[in-house]
Amino acid sequence: MLTSFINTENKLYNELIEEYNVKVKNSFNFAFDVVDKWALTHPNKRAIVWCNEDGEERVFTFKEIKYYSDKVANMFSAQGIGKGDAVMLVLKRR
Repeated sequence: MLTSFINTENKLYNELIEEYNVKVKNSFNFAFDVVDKWALTHPNKRAIVWCNEDGEERVFTFKEIKYYSDKVANMFSAQGIGKGDAVMLVLKRR
């Protein structure tokens, strides 16, 4: 494997991967802790670029992602779904 030959500060890539560890609080919520904060500080910054095989493209800002995230959260709440409830979304296969 080519990556096993990559050397960063005298450690092989595979060793770096094995030692990599991310500590995340149990209360961490990516939408709230990251996206919503970016929406407040950089609302018009590009968050996601969607494109398809026909060359169509749509850019979503952090403000827009927060708007749609809040909209979905409100819909779940209206259906009685709350924090800690398991939810499964089935998306179009790609």
